[in-house]
Amino acid sequence: MARRSTSGEMDSAAFLTRIFMRMHMAMCNHCKKFLSQMKLISNTVQKRFGENPDPARVAALKKRLLD
Repeated sequence: MARRSTSGEMDSAAFLTRIFMRMHMAMCNHCKKFLSQMKLISNTVQKRFGENPDPARVAALKKRLLD
């Protein structure tokens, strides 16, 4: 569930699916921890490498993380 949220799948999901996913993530301690860690990592990377990372590097990293 949390992977779906961080991979962008939630953005293209149907309205009710997005509602159910958000409800799950609000109640599930594991998902809350995972999303909190992802936000921390994202903030740290933005501070370290700047606000606008190279799109090619982002795509390559995303592919590695999701495979």
